[in-house]
Amino acid sequence: MTRPALTHIRDSLNSLISPQLIRRRARSLGVVKRQRKVDVVALVYALVLGFERGARRRLASFLRAYCSNTGVTLAPSAFYGRFTPELAELMKQLTTHAFENLKAGGPKLQRALAAFASVFIADGSLVRLHPSLQDDYPSVWTNHTKAGAKLNVTIDGASRTPEILRIVPGSKHDVTLLNVGPWCKDALLVFNLVYCQGKLFRQILDHGGHFLCRAKKDANFIILAAKKSRWVGLKHKEVLSELRGNTFEVEVD
Repeated sequence: MTRPALTHIRDSLNSLISPQLIRRRARSLGVVKRQRKVDVVALVYALVLGFERGARRRLASFLRAYCSNTGVTLAPSAFYGRFTPELAELMKQLTTHAFENLKAGGPKLQRALAAFASVFIADGSLVRLHPSLQDDYPSVWTNHTKAGAKLNVTIDGASRTPEILRIVPGSKHDVTLLNVGPWCKDALLVFNLVYCQGKLFRQILDHGGHFLCRAKKDANFIILAAKKSRWVGLKHKEVLSELRGNTFEVEVD
């Protein structure tokens, strides 16, 4: 009998981040002070794999994932209280360890995770400035804010350090601030809808990179390849009704 896909994912995760490593790092960082109901290994795996469908990941969904996989019933306060700076540091160290030891895995694992050896996250923030600066820093909202600056940063997902930092007038569109290049090769770029543009996607792919971004509500892609051959040639919104909220994977134009 074939094991569920989640089991394969968990086995692959174990090969990169073993339970022994999690417990050892957790003790050294003070994440675990004494034995309680919350098992630190199950907690880490719930944070990595315990997500639900939707645009946001919520603490309640992690709690449900933890309880479902361990068979332990916890009060929300007992679970939420484990989200501490020490736990954040543990997750950071485990992520760095996984990236550094990716090449030690087998060929199959390397192929599956090769795109994630480098992960970059891009985002921007708008800062209101004094109106006297409007000539140098015109705002995008001229009706109520005369001057504004846009801070755009691309950070390394593993080290959480800025790789690219730009400060420009607020009127500049975010998508023009993400300058892709050879640094994108074999990397995964994660960004939000403000960067959603076909031209940018093509540039990333042309440089040998990968990207992760939510699709706009009005997007309607043509399906080029799918497990169900009858979907090929259709637009993806044409198949949504029969899926009834289930996830699917297709190659689109």
